[in-house]
Amino acid sequence: MVRTREGVVTLLRLVAIEAGMLGPTRQGVASAEELDALGRLEALGARVVLLCGGGREELSALLGGSRDLAPLAVLDGGAMVLDGGRAFPPSEARGFEGAVGCLLATHGLGWEDAAFLGESAAGLGCMLRAGCSATCEDAPGVALEAARYVIGPRSEGSVASALGEFADGIEWGEEPSFVRREREGRPGLGDGEPLGEPRRGGVALLLLGLVVALAAGRFMLVSLERGVVLALSSVLLALVGVALFYLGVGRIRDARGPGGRA
Repeated sequence: MVRTREGVVTLLRLVAIEAGMLGPTRQGVASAEELDALGRLEALGARVVLLCGGGREELSALLGGSRDLAPLAVLDGGAMVLDGGRAFPPSEARGFEGAVGCLLATHGLGWEDAAFLGESAAGLGCMLRAGCSATCEDAPGVALEAARYVIGPRSEGSVASALGEFADGIEWGEEPSFVRREREGRPGLGDGEPLGEPRRGGVALLLLGLVVALAAGRFMLVSLERGVVLALSSVLLALVGVALFYLGVGRIRDARGPGGRA
């Protein structure tokens, strides 16, 4: 499910991806993780749509001939070919937005039922209208402005992670985890980028804990010669230092997020 801008929660029924988003190195070949995620979406009953302005040959090369995803939507010579060859006239399927709109209407769906993952100017209309839209953080600025969510760079496998989160949301009948993270002020869809303030605060606490613990140890050596009360005080001070140290470690780990990157 995904919560729209109007506050309505709806189950994603269609996931449209610009074919050019697949492939972590922009070398025109989708990764095994991306293909697995697409197959999982299809198995869960989502209508998987790949949009490719270059036609079926370009799309076939991108997929490496390893899968036959159906239904498959491709802009081919101005028309959208899907479901084993059925085509919409160019006038009805003009551009990515028209293609996805035709497919939604054919199956009685609305834009709130759709998720869109893209980065090109051709996909801007889809980004603005889809119930959930996302782009990579290294996408052109116009795509970053139009998309509702920003995932990590594609070189780090963020597209596959994002598709997996779409699938998780569908499988469990709940909001994808990236929607919850966005609401809680944590990293966005498919990424694990550090949050600056928590990480800096964590380092400060860690260093403070070390200083306090070392000072307590030095104080303990001196206090052993002066009485039990001072010795106990130094032990308590050492425990405070250890607690601050581990609190700092926890903040740094939380700031790194699920991906564990610094």
